[in-house]
Amino acid sequence: MAPRPLSVETAARRDLRALREYGNSGLARAYLALAREIDDGMPGRDLAAAVNSMRLVFLALQQLSPPKEGGDFTDELRARREANMTKIANGGT
Repeated sequence: MAPRPLSVETAARRDLRALREYGNSGLARAYLALAREIDDGMPGRDLAAAVNSMRLVFLALQQLSPPKEGGDFTDELRARREANMTKIANGGT
């Protein structure tokens, strides 16, 4: 038997744990309210709008939160690229 899928609200709370600093903000509360509405059921067109609104609110929360220490995968790729470019500029291959 397959495990039961998470509710949208449970997944949203998990998302917000990663953004501790803004977890109690008005935006975070709006994010959770939208998740509850989705869990309660709504017509398809309303569902699409609610999911899009959740996405936009989460992006806003991510932009407000401070960057993580140590960087992420994108930062690692950028550092490797810069090292390669420096090596090439200095005559290495």
